[in-house]
Amino acid sequence: MGRYSLWLSAVLAVGCGPSAARPVTKAPVAVARPDATAASRGHERALGLLNEGDALLRVSVDGAIEKYQQALELEPRNLDGLWRLACAQEKKEEWAAVDVTLERALRVAPKAEFLRERARALVELAHDGDTTAYERARALLERCLQIDAKSGDCASLLGEVEVAADHLQLAAEHYTRAVQLDPHETRNYMVLAGIYRIFKQPRQAEMVLTEGLRRAPVNERNGAELAAMALGAARYAAARNDAPAAQGWLEQAEALSDGAAPELLFQLGSMYASTVLEGAVPRDSAKALRVLNMFIKRVCHGAASAKYQQQCWVSESMVQRLAYLDTVTPPASSEGAKPAVPVALPSGMPVPQLQMQPVRVGEAYTVWGAGYLFRSGKLPNAATNEPVAITGYIVKTNLGKVARCAVHRSGIADPENCRADIPAFWLGDRADAAEADCIKVMGFASNYAQLFEAIRQADSAKPDQPYVDEYWGQVIPNPLPVAGAKVTVRGHYGPSFAKASSGAEMDLTMGLLDYVERDVLEPGPELATLPGVKRRKR
Repeated sequence: MGRYSLWLSAVLAVGCGPSAARPVTKAPVAVARPDATAASRGHERALGLLNEGDALLRVSVDGAIEKYQQALELEPRNLDGLWRLACAQEKKEEWAAVDVTLERALRVAPKAEFLRERARALVELAHDGDTTAYERARALLERCLQIDAKSGDCASLLGEVEVAADHLQLAAEHYTRAVQLDPHETRNYMVLAGIYRIFKQPRQAEMVLTEGLRRAPVNERNGAELAAMALGAARYAAARNDAPAAQGWLEQAEALSDGAAPELLFQLGSMYASTVLEGAVPRDSAKALRVLNMFIKRVCHGAASAKYQQQCWVSESMVQRLAYLDTVTPPASSEGAKPAVPVALPSGMPVPQLQMQPVRVGEAYTVWGAGYLFRSGKLPNAATNEPVAITGYIVKTNLGKVARCAVHRSGIADPENCRADIPAFWLGDRADAAEADCIKVMGFASNYAQLFEAIRQADSAKPDQPYVDEYWGQVIPNPLPVAGAKVTVRGHYGPSFAKASSGAEMDLTMGLLDYVERDVLEPGPELATLPGVKRRKR
């Protein structure tokens, strides 16, 4: 390697990198020795061609590649030339060529850096459809870690390979190692927290995000990632009833999200709105309205509106609900109410312990299985268009808690200021499952007047005659959903529900099921009813 060995060492220390996240070290211009002998002319000519390639790299990558290749014709085992050629090929995203070039380099010197960058090229080839590339990348990365046990990049790439192979326990272990080796790389925290989220381990996910926010530096490159991490930490903190921590993370997310992507802006606004809509005291809807209106103005009235249609529906619905709240008298004080006790969050990084649960029961999904596939992005795309079947227990419904003003005959309008959530029930794998582990089911009735008429029909002389919802054309289930019943529900499953006149709703953790039909596997202990409505005994 000679006189340019220091430059090569510097470049190998950072790698070509998959994106602008990893800067490429610029090669210094090497000066040929005036006393070069005839025996070294070939080497000096190769060095000159490498420098010519460097000069061309910014204006013509193809020209630089040609110069590097000419240099390698003179010195085929020149590691400097092989590395520069691989970096130029990576710049053009010619991953197969990078693979070939670094394979040549590895024959000369089995360096961890060469193994890492060749594995990175193979991962990109796998993304493009090469079914064998992941296995080859795994072997290279395992060798990389044998040679350099402190390579955070190799641990991270190996985690990515195991995610692709659906070996999420191994993936979590490798990403944990990557975080420990390179605590400043925000992406590793985000992916690791995402794995815990897939397995419904919110405490572990929050621990990872909190540790990342504490250790990763803030800079121009990772501001949006840190904002997303802070938003996730706020969501988890709120779930364990730590309102001060949640508010602090929300404020940090907002401070970091200037000019952020629409997805992040939407999530920030919806998180602020959820805090208010769930009864926070004192009520402060100004922040939520400001961020949501910013999202609507930036995204929902322009060319991007089709891409973010669901988020626009939910944002506009939340703005309407917040505006309604501001017209009614807010709670005067939280005195007398017992605040929820926050659950303590351990410090440090968790040890990955992921446990897979049954995904299917017969031909239907379990609740956990449907949620797992939904969170991991592996649910068939047809699930939102073609009904899927999910089997579980009805854990609770909202039929018995609706305001009496909404319970009346069809054709009669609700009184002014009568607010009632859309009829819903929650499906879990156990009858006593926590609501956070359930899938919310809507779409079986448009309002409580329709349910009132369905009860009258079920209790009439012709109980087997179905009642059809006048607005949605949906056959209302008979018997009505009741807690304790075991059912298989078929419906359209996805992140949002937008059929309600009261506005759209979104759940990015468990998803929402738009009801189509239902089979009763085990009946509930009693007939469902509405406030003030007595059922006729059968």
